[in-house]
Amino acid sequence: MLMNLNHNGQAITLSKALADKGAVDGPSLAKLMAREKREYTFAGTFPTGTHAMWIHYWLAAAGINPLSGAKLITVPPPQMVANMRVGNMDGFCVGEPWNHRAIMDGIGITANTTQDIWKDHPEKVLGTTAEFVKKYPNTTRAVMMAILEAGQWIDASLSNKMKMAETVAGKAYVNTSVDAINQRILGRYQNGMGKTWDDPNHMKFFNDGTVNFPYLSDGMWFLTQHKRWGLLKSHPDYLAVAEGSQPGRAVQVGGQCDEDQRAQGRDAHQQVHGWCGVGRQGPRQVRRRFQDQGLIRPLPRTTGPLPGEHHGQRRIPHPPGAHPRGSPPAPRQQL
Repeated sequence: MLMNLNHNGQAITLSKALADKGAVDGPSLAKLMAREKREYTFAGTFPTGTHAMWIHYWLAAAGINPLSGAKLITVPPPQMVANMRVGNMDGFCVGEPWNHRAIMDGIGITANTTQDIWKDHPEKVLGTTAEFVKKYPNTTRAVMMAILEAGQWIDASLSNKMKMAETVAGKAYVNTSVDAINQRILGRYQNGMGKTWDDPNHMKFFNDGTVNFPYLSDGMWFLTQHKRWGLLKSHPDYLAVAEGSQPGRAVQVGGQCDEDQRAQGRDAHQQVHGWCGVGRQGPRQVRRRFQDQGLIRPLPRTTGPLPGEHHGQRRIPHPPGAHPRGSPPAPRQQL
């Protein structure tokens, strides 16, 4: 994983049919599901992806067990609105513009934005194989710099964001109307029920560079969620796997790799990150440097003191009700 591409800008949409029955957020959804028993279906874009983790997290925080109390399916982002329109799902989590599109089409409401769950959370990333980085270090640097420059340009002004929205709305890209994209990219939100607000934590692509740094703690948090929801059968070495996702650090799940892999990883890491002042610092030294500069990653908001794990100097958070070792939730009252 070479770098982050953006922060924030996803959301959880509930159908208008649920909203008409009073389900407009997590707690009210839980009440409706308890009162009107049936199979409730929610969608994410990929079983192990960020959207799946947000919807799992959000349902569990409301007291709904996503493994036994709801059905979760996978639907491509452009097909979310169409599937909700024909009644194939009760809710979904996806990036924009599909949450806003559901409001424009009168079939859904925004129950939560993901930045309200975790301010400035990571989303999309730029990734390659370690082999590619080692073989083409200059190409890798050039791609990274091009993306950094593009993100910096987008975040520089409202007019740049509008121009970006016009570009990606085209048929060759997102293939939707410009007004479905430009409002939330500017931070202008509505929930589909009359509430409007300007969100300072809208989707950002650079934000003075804090968007793009690949924090180890981000990768470690997502691993804890994969373990929590049964996507991992056993606990890996969370820190080792996160380090392995950095450029060229070929570490297998469980933290085991041979010396050739370690050497290849060190070489590729130096080749890629020398340009940004990292030089020969290892991940812990880089982490300490950014910590000293006040760039600690805020972790997901929780509702009170929760158990966690310590790996080095980083605390791995667990969302409301998570088991201290990250195993899937058991009875509903323990969520």
